[in-house]
Amino acid sequence: MTDDSRLADTAPQPGEGNLITRIMTSIDSMTEGERRITDYLLKHQSAVYGMSQAKLARACGVSAPTISRYCKRLGEKDYHSFQLALVRAGYLMHDGGSISERDRAISAADVAGSLANLLAAKIGDLTSTIESLPVESLAAAVDAIAAARTMLVAGAGRTLPTALDAAYKFERIGIMCPTSLYYEKLLSSAILLREGDALLLISRSGWTGTLQQVTQAAKDAGATVVLVTANRSCPLARMADHVFLATSTDDMLDGRGGNSRMSEMLIIEALYALVAARRRDSLDYIKRHYSYVMSDVDLP
Repeated sequence: MTDDSRLADTAPQPGEGNLITRIMTSIDSMTEGERRITDYLLKHQSAVYGMSQAKLARACGVSAPTISRYCKRLGEKDYHSFQLALVRAGYLMHDGGSISERDRAISAADVAGSLANLLAAKIGDLTSTIESLPVESLAAAVDAIAAARTMLVAGAGRTLPTALDAAYKFERIGIMCPTSLYYEKLLSSAILLREGDALLLISRSGWTGTLQQVTQAAKDAGATVVLVTANRSCPLARMADHVFLATSTDDMLDGRGGNSRMSEMLIIEALYALVAARRRDSLDYIKRHYSYVMSDVDLP
């Protein structure tokens, strides 16, 4: 199978999340020309509503056929359909309009305004993330995790704090959740998984080589693989049984993006809440945990 055919297998489908979600979760696999289109759209969203395909192509410095291919790779049949989807996404995420560069600004000279802009952006990210979750796949992932005796939790780099938090959460409701900061420990734990166990991966890029090896070991052991990522076209997405996309536009913080963990943590929170509701003994484990934490002992 070629790289292009593998990307086609993970291409967004019409109506799968809103258009902004599809754009943000496809950025990592875009060509240079497609990235220029994306950059222009995010900065001039309201202007694009009334632009012809040829005019948008000139503004982005690409050809008209590139615009057509861009629309199709995002799950829209043509440019007109793309424009309508963009309008719907704008009203959904920003209450009727797009966020301009000025409106997105974070400035120490305007603390109140910066907080309002930050709040609006995060609400958009979290709303987009929740709406993009495939309900049937989410339910299947919840069933798999709830039935698991052991669920290995793995992350790398900036996702390590989220992985550590997830392991703590799920162990409180009775699921053994080994994790580690070290690749070798993750790999040895993955090898020891059995059929009926699970692997929860958290990787924004989905390209981390060490996590690919951990995933292959878990799959060879018969475990169910659940991935939280921001890139639907990554190698880990092709290996996972269930893929959940975390949307983030946190470039407003430092101009580069990649710092916020809120969308990934929201997906973890959703999985945790649903698994806790699914397992009949969850509350018993939580009470036992609480009883030890609150016991009257002199800790060193």
